[in-house]
Order: sequence, then structure tokens, then C-alpha cells
Amino acid sequence: FAALAGGAVRIWQRQMEADRHEALRALAARRGWALTEGGRGLGRRGSMRITPRGGHPWTLEMRPEDGRTDFAAESPRWTEGHLVLAAAAPDRRDAAALAAEVPSMGFLRPAEAPAGFLMLNDGDPGRRLPLEDVAQLLRTWQPVVRGRKGLPLLMLTPEGIRLRLGHPLKRADQVERFADLALVISRIIGP
Repeated sequence: FAALAGGAVRIWQRQMEADRHEALRALAARRGWALTEGGRGLGRRGSMRITPRGGHPWTLEMRPEDGRTDFAAESPRWTEGHLVLAAAAPDRRDAAALAAEVPSMGFLRPAEAPAGFLMLNDGDPGRRLPLEDVAQLLRTWQPVVRGRKGLPLLMLTPEGIRLRLGHPLKRADQVERFADLALVISRIIGP
């Protein structure tokens, strides 16, 4: 009986995964995006990458192997240095906790942030960055998991913008909301 139940669960999981992939393919087709899948096999969920077919170039990757979702674009670039901005959470209470999430930016120092947020930087964000507007947009995100992993983490550098979640998004509606959030933030920050 246990083998039969296990087999039924595996079939159900495969069907759920197939439905999820089909919904993501439909989203990509509807929005004019390209969807690339990779790294699947032996029961492992693979990574998925979405890119636009035209216009402003960006990528959105859901990577189960890394346990995260990343939006990246070369524009806007923040020429004033490097900045990390994220909402505070029970498991992200201070700048040290935020710095631990982005070890490659360990050279940044804590800075004054909008209420309910933490920020690290090495430049003057007041010169070009509408911090309150960006924070307000980040507040609109409805997390699908609890704690810091469910809250977007914004990174601005001279190389471009990144928006990260500490878990891979699974559903097409979540992916679309996250892409739209990143694109709106990119437009507000500017070129």
C-alpha cells in the first residue's frame, strides 16, 4: 500500500510541476518574454530564466538550487557607488544581518533608511535616488513566504540593478508580480 501511495504522490507532483511550467510558458507568451528552462532531472526542479524579447534588457531567474529568485538589469546603474536596501524583518533586524545576506558587498556601511527598512551603502543616495518612493514600492510586495526570504532585497551598483528574493518563486502570478515590481522600481530610479 505504501508503494502505491508513494507512486500516486509522485504522479501528482509531476502533474503539478507540468501545470506550473505550462502556466509560466503562457505568461511568457502573453507578455512577450522568452522562457528558458535548465538543470532539471531525476526529480529535481530546474532553474528558469525569463528575458524580454525586445526593449530594455533584463533577466529574471528562479533558481531552486540556490534557493532564490533574482531580477537583474544593466540599467539603471547607480554611479554613486553601491547600495543595498531591504525591509527589516524578525530575522533581519540590523545592518549586520543584512550584510550577511550579501557577503560580496561586505565593504558597505550602514546608512539611514526609510522607516521599516535597512540600508547599506558607500555613496550618497540622496543625490539621485528617490528612497521613499522605492521603499513605498517595496512595501507593496505581498510575501509568499515568511521572514526575510519573502521580502525583496534591492541592490544598486555601477553595474546595474538587482532585486532578490530568498526563495524561488513557483507560480506564474507571483513571477509576474515580481517582474512588474522590479520594472517599476527600475523606471522610478531612472537611467
